[in-house]
Amino acid sequence: MNAAFYQLTSHLGGNYNLNKWSVSHIFEKSLLELNFKRQALKYYSQSQFLSDRAYNRNFMRICTFFISCSFTALLLLTYFKFHNNISAYSS
Repeated sequence: MNAAFYQLTSHLGGNYNLNKWSVSHIFEKSLLELNFKRQALKYYSQSQFLSDRAYNRNFMRICTFFISCSFTALLLLTYFKFHNNISAYSS
């Protein structure tokens, strides 16, 4: 038991006496560090999710723009091709 507390205190960077105050202080410090890491990870993952969503939204806008331009160009080409053929037959 003492070895486990000594290992925990040395890991946290302190030479604590093994009384009730120091043990509760150690666990309080551990919980605070754990809570801080959890909040930081939550914030990071949330910001990553939002930036990924923005990237996907912009990518879809660009793809939609190029697809619509290609479709419009294809319609114009077919229109002029058939329009020239029809006007050549009618004259």
